[in-house]
Amino acid sequence: MRLHFGSIPENTEFQASGDWVAAREPPAWLVQWVLSVPVSILLALLAAMFIIRYTKISSEDLSLAGLLLLSFVLVVVHELVHVVTHPDRGMSRRTILGFWPSRLVFFAHYDGPRTKSNFLLCLIAPFLVLTVAPLIASTTASWDSWVIGTVMILNAALSSIDVLGFFFVLVGVPGGAWVQNRGWHTYWKHPHNKPLQPSAREDAPSG
Repeated sequence: MRLHFGSIPENTEFQASGDWVAAREPPAWLVQWVLSVPVSILLALLAAMFIIRYTKISSEDLSLAGLLLLSFVLVVVHELVHVVTHPDRGMSRRTILGFWPSRLVFFAHYDGPRTKSNFLLCLIAPFLVLTVAPLIASTTASWDSWVIGTVMILNAALSSIDVLGFFFVLVGVPGGAWVQNRGWHTYWKHPHNKPLQPSAREDAPSG
């Protein structure tokens, strides 16, 4: 895994032509600054509604300092969940953990081809692990900590772009296809056109 500051770096060696087809998806700026806002609000409200209705979680001990600290930790954990679902589990230079300061955007990027199923799993994993799973656990184990409730709501809001991307790829990319990002853009190719495997040097663990 390598760290990067700035926008997602584009792999200049990846040729988005030939067998590769541009996925049908809205422009990145439209997703990030327009579509994601109402989806974030909707997901957070749904999480809050389920918490109020089905759990005993209370916000009684919630503090501003605790909320700020938890928000920072959650962003890091959210991106690390993306990382561990990458094909390399974050153990090669193809996994990029980044922060774009001017946009206040954190991201986990895999700079290589992968199956559609892995691509979808990576997108939805933080929502399942940090919102859905704690909600199920809190209803069955009677957890009542504000920390759990806050994690579920904040992560639901953080997952808006992931959820949008999940549905764009689910609907717009054929089953079994290979998928690869170039910067913020997504490309796919049919499963019979298997991408060349990366060299051992490219996939060598970083560090």
